[in-house]
Order: sequence, then structure tokens, then C-alpha cells
Amino acid sequence: MVEFVVVAVLMLVPLVYVVTGVAAVQRTSFAASTAVREAGRAFVTADSPEQARTRARAAALLALDDHGLALPPSALHLTCLDGPCLSPGSRVQVSLALVAPPPVPVPVSATHLEVVDDYRAAP
Repeated sequence: MVEFVVVAVLMLVPLVYVVTGVAAVQRTSFAASTAVREAGRAFVTADSPEQARTRARAAALLALDDHGLALPPSALHLTCLDGPCLSPGSRVQVSLALVAPPPVPVPVSATHLEVVDDYRAAP
């Protein structure tokens, strides 16, 4: 009986550690993916580039907060491609770099490319 308990504890503790670590990395990965997608959508539907950056950051904050994560100040990057921001047909690249919470602090990143609607009015 004692041998069973010792072996069970020796096998169970590392298994719980691994499962907890994988779950934390998966949660962070899913949260980052959701945050960049929602930030991109919020950005391209704004009326001005200043408002777009504010809305994108707010959307990313909400998405990460839903998963119990915080948005570090310099983790979210918004890049306007193909001309001025919010011009019809241009693209916006949103990228986010996070570190999964303990027990396994693994870097996680996500990138999303959103296209501004061709039929919107230029800002």
C-alpha cells in the first residue's frame, strides 16, 4: 500500500504540472488569437486613425480580460499597410506578443491581417 501511494504521488505530481502548463499555454494562445482578431475588426471600423488605435486597444483588453489575462503596455502592435490608415482597400496588420502565465512561461504570439472595406469613405 505504501509503495502504491509513493509511486502514485511520484507519477501524479509531474502529470498535473504538465497538464496545467499545457492548459495555460493553450489559454494564452487562444486569447491572443481572439484579441488580435477583435482588435483588427475594431480598427478598420473606426472613423479616424486616432480613434482606431484606441478602439483596437480596448478590444484587445476586453478579449484578454475574458481569459483572465492582462495586456502589457507594449505588446499590441498595429501596422497600416498599402497606404494611409483606413483608406479603402488598405490592410492593417495586428500582432500581439504575450508570455503564458506560470507554471510554464512560454512566449506566445498572434498576428491578424484585416482589410479595410473598399466601399467606405476615406478618412
